Amino acid sequence: MQVHGHLYGGSPILKKLQIGEALTLAGLPLIASALADADGVMRASTTAAAESIGVSMDAQPTRLTSQQAGDANPAVYVTVNVRPDQIVRARLSGSSTAGTTLPEFTNTAASTTGLLITAAFGTAYDDGYAWGATGANAGIIRKIQGAVNTTATPIVPFPSDIAVGDIFYASTFGPFEDNGVQLTSNLAELDATGDNQSGTNFRVFGVTWPAKAAGGGLGSYADLIFTDHVLVQQ
Repeated sequence: MQVHGHLYGGSPILKKLQIGEALTLAGLPLIASALADADGVMRASTTAAAESIGVSMDAQPTRLTSQQAGDANPAVYVTVNVRPDQIVRARLSGSSTAGTTLPEFTNTAASTTGLLITAAFGTAYDDGYAWGATGANAGIIRKIQGAVNTTATPIVPFPSDIAVGDIFYASTFGPFEDNGVQLTSNLAELDATGDNQSGTNFRVFGVTWPAKAAGGGLGSYADLIFTDHVLVQQ
């Protein structure tokens, strides 16, 4: 993930902060450690980011805890944008592993009302979102409910009939809803299949959901806002 801008405009506020554990990747959401004996920033978890600080701008894969030769400073610092209003952009992954293509859900029964997708979504997508990957509704998004092993019901109909063979993508979260998101295991992307409806890490500020022809399987993104920042009094 990366900082994509700020709610109130302007430039990032960059701070060099000592790490409390190895940070093998840039673009990780970091938190202030709640451990009494910790001495630096830590990674968030896949489902929570209480006391968040911001997104790392570089990787620091080695944490030193002993004196170094030549009296070198053993403290290791990571650069972090600490603005509470930062907009974080992250790609949607089709599993808990970053870089996974979004699953394709192929409609198997025609719907002349635009109110039924017949495909094996699974219960995780209940109250999630589906958008057309192919067909007349390509690139059009709808919130869905009642997603079970065989069907999903859009709350508002798709504008065009849903034909047999139309492909859809889906995510378990959507914009401006009162729930969080689930991150991939390396914390770099969003697990669009994870049913984390009570997360306390981010709120979704906006989503880019392209059709299949526009690369939606690996090119869908969400813009996020931290919900519990260490510099904002709760």
